[in-house]
Amino acid sequence: MAMLPEIELAIKSLTPIRFRYIREGKTAELRIGNPHAVFIRRLKNGDENVYLHLWQTDGASDSKDLKQPLPSWRQCFLDSINDVELLSEDGPFKVCSDYNPTSYEYPICII
Repeated sequence: MAMLPEIELAIKSLTPIRFRYIREGKTAELRIGNPHAVFIRRLKNGDENVYLHLWQTDGASDSKDLKQPLPSWRQCFLDSINDVELLSEDGPFKVCSDYNPTSYEYPICII
């Protein structure tokens, strides 16, 4: 969770971020967006993962669903996020109207 302090600052200050996302040996992909929440989700097998919920505005996407072009909500594994850069010149962003901090999506909310 090395990137957590930067992401927390971005969420609290409504500052967009740019970061590199690396999953399972893939090449680092650049992503840009507005971070809204960091949360833990416990899987049925008991494993837990920490996620960033992001309104992604630009960059690469793993989404196979062509019905969700950018901008759109994306979840990223926090431990796969690297090189977080706050884009202060682009902020502050508006919190998305459909963001619900008490949603079932955030069973254990960190930020």
